[in-house]
Amino acid sequence: MFIKLLIKTKRFLSRLSSTLITKLVLWCFLVLVFLSCSSSDSPGENLDQPNTINNESETPKVEEPVEIESFDNFEQKVSNLMTRLNLRGGQIAITHNEKLVYLGNFGNIDDQSDSATSENSLFRIASVSKPITAIAILKLVSENKLSLTDKVFGSNSILGNEYGTLEYSTLEKRIEVGHLLAHTSGFTNNPSDVMFDDLNLSQTELIDLVLDERELLHSPGSNYYYSNFGFCVLGRIIETVSGENYEDYVREQILKPIGISEALVGGNTLEERKINEVKYYSTWFSPYAMNVTRMDSHGGWIASAKNLARFVVHTDGAPGVRDFLDYGDMQPYFENGFGGHNGALPGSLSGISTGPIFSYAFVFNSGHSSFESDLGEIRKLISDEILMRKDWPQVDLFQ
Repeated sequence: MFIKLLIKTKRFLSRLSSTLITKLVLWCFLVLVFLSCSSSDSPGENLDQPNTINNESETPKVEEPVEIESFDNFEQKVSNLMTRLNLRGGQIAITHNEKLVYLGNFGNIDDQSDSATSENSLFRIASVSKPITAIAILKLVSENKLSLTDKVFGSNSILGNEYGTLEYSTLEKRIEVGHLLAHTSGFTNNPSDVMFDDLNLSQTELIDLVLDERELLHSPGSNYYYSNFGFCVLGRIIETVSGENYEDYVREQILKPIGISEALVGGNTLEERKINEVKYYSTWFSPYAMNVTRMDSHGGWIASAKNLARFVVHTDGAPGVRDFLDYGDMQPYFENGFGGHNGALPGSLSGISTGPIFSYAFVFNSGHSSFESDLGEIRKLISDEILMRKDWPQVDLFQ
């Protein structure tokens, strides 16, 4: 069959003229050239020319900057609350992922001038001094210079027989450093908080008085009782172990290494007011009728909200900013709740709150007998702002 087809094809071609064959071959060649040039699959097509279609599709889109909601509404709420609570001036600092994203200054430093508070204004922080003292104690523990199980009073103890004139009771000799830190030493305010008693007595005289004249109501380690006096004793332990004055040790060994150089222990009177320190106001009793300097380790520090926020991000256990102490050494700090602490004195309200994402600090130069409810309202206002706000500034005001 194939042979017959081949013979027929040969006969057909033999009948065509040579000219026609030539034209047919030329026509086929032209068709092939045309098809080759017009093909879009050619690997060499437009090799040296820009592909305008692809370039347009690959041009990166410029993202529109996110418009951050202003803090005007929040600041108006703060101003309204200050008016209602009779607070003269204050500061609020908020951190997000350990960056300072908000720093607000409110009111004036005193009633006699038009000088507004600024980020450099310093305020009494009252009992927010205790977290600072706690870190100082834990630093000494981390350096094996101290143990939380070390006895405080009596032979072979940290303070030995330095304080008091009478023999220590059995319970007093059982008090350990950790008991003072956890407010379980057994010291109470019965009949009063000795730290607000006779303003002329020194710290040594106050400790002598308590050990000689007051009895422990509970066995050390058994009951929680918030004690300013216990933290006064911790300050003396820091001095004994470090060989330095309490304030000097804390400023040089705790605060300055984390970038806080302005904080210091405050004075007692208006005449002893420090540089950049605000004036204090209270309807409770006079803010200048206390021995604040004597309160050093339990309530004597002055600082700004920015200082406190910086302290918080260095003691929060988060992985970003390096903490002042290793995480394991910080456990007693977390267990005893120092990351969330209030402070209150006549003329002063303060607080810190430590969280995994958001933290904050606040200070005000007014404090009244309603301090407990006032502190609650301040905290709620700040917490509500943190919960409701969707976007935060991409800044770090620590820088």
